[in-house]
Amino acid sequence: MEGWSEGLGPYSPVIRDDRMYARGGSDDGYSIFAGLTSIAACQKLGVPHSRIVFVMESEEESGSPNLINYMNDLSDKIGIPELVICLDSRARIYDRVWQNSSLRGVINLELTVKMLESPNHSGASGCVADSFRVIRMLLDRVEDAETGRLKVPELHLTLTPKIY
Repeated sequence: MEGWSEGLGPYSPVIRDDRMYARGGSDDGYSIFAGLTSIAACQKLGVPHSRIVFVMESEEESGSPNLINYMNDLSDKIGIPELVICLDSRARIYDRVWQNSSLRGVINLELTVKMLESPNHSGASGCVADSFRVIRMLLDRVEDAETGRLKVPELHLTLTPKIY
């Protein structure tokens, strides 16, 4: 994670022509600063808050394979949280309420297509569709494979500016 442009590194922002350049400014490196800035804003405004625990990990691009181990190892120190804010996440359990505010339109799903319960000789079973082709046909109902355009109208959203 060394510099990606002369003079820039993952945690060394630089101001050039009134713009900030820093890897992590628009990806996962922001989370530490976003969390600390949120706490500082609450304290500056006199907004009370309970104990805050940060757990930072950097394996999200590979599915965070060790995060559960860290959480288990640190469970005595973490305690039982009343609120968990996870940046760059997705829900993997369904016994809690989750809200993701942006994952760039990602939809996670599991799709299983089974064609035969047991192998059959081609002469005895007749024509059996290829499972990959069936999956592709199902996906083609949702997305145009050539353009990436979503075919389901309910997956389109018109964004309107809203001032909070």
